[in-house]
Amino acid sequence: MSDAAAVPRVRMRGVRKAFGSVEALRGVECEGLSRAKLAPSGGGFAWKWTLGNDMAGVLWPVAHSATELLVSGPLGRVKGCAGCNWLFVDESKNRSRRWCSMEECGTHAKIRRYVARRAGKRKDSEGRRT
Repeated sequence: MSDAAAVPRVRMRGVRKAFGSVEALRGVECEGLSRAKLAPSGGGFAWKWTLGNDMAGVLWPVAHSATELLVSGPLGRVKGCAGCNWLFVDESKNRSRRWCSMEECGTHAKIRRYVARRAGKRKDSEGRRT
């Protein structure tokens, strides 16, 4: 399968995990935008949410960002993390990023490889002694 064909599947798998369907995502975003305010930010404007007592409000910025990504891309750079279930946008020059966060998933993967190498060396050295 080509990378171009895999991107929509990865993208849609992430939407389904988070929201159940594109329609559910759209519903959450519509609700969020109906409660958002357009506020000055830097040199332009940005959506701002006041969450209040509504716990569903936590999803409004997430749904809005997900919808923006689906609509305007860069979809070719959306990847699934090799360490967890999160999606991320690979902004590296050569598109080789594998983890959502080097501090979390990347470090954990490197630690697992290091421990496995050490265990393998230990077994090799014990095998030679006997």
